[in-house]
Amino acid sequence: MSSGTIWNRAGTPSYASLAAGSRIPRPASRSIRAVAMAALAIAGSFVVIPQATASGTPTVDAPATAGAAPNRRAQISGISVDPGDSTSLAVHVSTDQGTLFLEDTSGLTFSAGSQNDVAEMAFNGSAQDVEDALAALYLYPPGDFEGDATFTISVADGAAWYLPETGHYYQTSGGTEVDYTTAEAAADASFFHGMQGYLFTPTSAAEKEFVADFLLGDTGYGRGWMGASDAAVEGEWRWTEGPEGEEDGGSGRVFYRDDFDGDGNPTGFAAGAVNGEYTNWISGQPNDSWGEDYGYQFGYGGWEDRDSSSEEEYVIEYGGMSGDTPAIAQDTTTVTFEPTVPGTPRYPETSSNVYMENAVRVCWSNPEEDGGRAITGYTVYVEPQDVEPVETVSTCVWIEDLYYGTDYTFTITATNEIGEGDASDEVTGTPAAGTPNTTTTTAAPTTTTTAPRPATTTTTAPRSATTTTTVAAPVASAPDAPEITEIVPASHALVVEWEATDDGGAEIARYTVRADPTTGSAGMTLKTTSGTQVSGDTTTATVDGLTNGTEYAVTVTATNAAGTSAPSAAVRGRHAATPSLSRPGSRTPRAATCPRSTLPKESS
Repeated sequence: MSSGTIWNRAGTPSYASLAAGSRIPRPASRSIRAVAMAALAIAGSFVVIPQATASGTPTVDAPATAGAAPNRRAQISGISVDPGDSTSLAVHVSTDQGTLFLEDTSGLTFSAGSQNDVAEMAFNGSAQDVEDALAALYLYPPGDFEGDATFTISVADGAAWYLPETGHYYQTSGGTEVDYTTAEAAADASFFHGMQGYLFTPTSAAEKEFVADFLLGDTGYGRGWMGASDAAVEGEWRWTEGPEGEEDGGSGRVFYRDDFDGDGNPTGFAAGAVNGEYTNWISGQPNDSWGEDYGYQFGYGGWEDRDSSSEEEYVIEYGGMSGDTPAIAQDTTTVTFEPTVPGTPRYPETSSNVYMENAVRVCWSNPEEDGGRAITGYTVYVEPQDVEPVETVSTCVWIEDLYYGTDYTFTITATNEIGEGDASDEVTGTPAAGTPNTTTTTAAPTTTTTAPRPATTTTTAPRSATTTTTVAAPVASAPDAPEITEIVPASHALVVEWEATDDGGAEIARYTVRADPTTGSAGMTLKTTSGTQVSGDTTTATVDGLTNGTEYAVTVTATNAAGTSAPSAAVRGRHAATPSLSRPGSRTPRAATCPRSTLPKESS
């Protein structure tokens, strides 16, 4: 049945007429169809029951597995949702380890949790907005957690809203105001994914606040009937609806007793909550004025008793009834966090220099992912393969004993304690052909039997046919160290800015930004971590994949054809402990501006 309709006697959508003030008998068995049909048989005032279940219910399919290295976020990609006949969806996602993050929350309204850094969130939105949000869903493990996390997603029709504290769904009457009996019958005749509706029973502060702030207060309707009454025994308030209403042989759970009735006569009870049950009566309530026997809640959360003929909005709750057969689409993903080999080294490049004869300089940036273990070294492979691979712990190395004029191809791999990762993209380089700032005598042609890397014994042409004297050309040098000007904390990231530095006579090819955990206030000892690289015409970079609330020492280096500068003065930057943004594009973090002479104070 579509949203906004009810059953008539034949079970087809229609409007229903109910008599104001009529009380529907409630047998202990509470037959769902019998109660609903009894309500619809009474003539009187007009009401529309907001029926929540669509005939084609939503389904969801999540990947069986996902994974990442420890202390790295894992994307749960490939979640597929079929909305069925629903135009909007109610989604609930949770994890038993770590926190969740949605990159895109456009068009979503959250009923629980928020966009990021929460273990559980619930939201409603159009089918398209939900699909867009789930396309960029990430799970962040707690600290250095290694093992399996379980991610769970459930999807229902968007006519109702989910509250994780109760595991129930809730729906307002959409501004329709009716007497208590009409509201009770309308709620009991509503169904949502195999669950019978009933007037809500706020048995906890969380449930009361959810209904007050989200369903009543925020919609502007202001107040709504609860499933509470003392009509059976004056002064003895019971939850007469929902699972609580099924207790005590169908009489309902007693949660409060009053000592006097509205005429000032003693009830024989001691006033107060029963057995620690939650209550939120406003001052002077309940007072049984004019025989008020039914409870309702204001938009701000306070409770009051009212006469059954008062016309109020109402809230329907779904879940927990003994006859329910819930049919909410649900799926799970096992997300494994375990160390692995490093990713591929990035941005490989080569350069040659006339002052380094028969050699090529190969440089690269650290892999984006270290596999959850520190990188212990790199290996540079050279083609033709008669040149032995070169191992190094740095991100730049001269490959020597080559032949000038010959094109070589280089690839780089990174290694940690787990093993060697995949090779980088190929990059080519050609050795330079001499040292023009010196006087060099080149030997005559010879038959070479001890050349550095020949495939066979060959006769080579002379590198220089004559003795040549040249005047030294201008010599380029490595750039000056950059100077950091600002660090802005973001969620799992730091945004770093710096001033362009002197290029040393050769165009700056790239800047590399590193963010390394500090050892505390006593020092700025750096630890080897992956660097973030940007082009030489850029003076800002975002270092991501970091841990919120952790202090980092940030440095920047500049690289040109002659080499890499010394690191900038280390500057401390700290993540926001909890992200301040509500959705992408709306964050307003506080920036830590860096002094130019000494280390700055710790940024907040």
